[in-house]
Amino acid sequence: MKIILIGASGTIGRKIGERLQNAHEIITVGSKSGASWDGEPPRS
Repeated sequence: MKIILIGASGTIGRKIGERLQNAHEIITVGSKSGASWDGEPPRS
């Protein structure tokens, strides 16, 4: 399952990402990760 983890660079988000990464594909979004999302679905 793909999971978008918002706040992944924070203390709690980092721990959640570590726990989920073995079973899921994690897409991280955070102020330090350089990724951003405008809330719109990707265009095909």
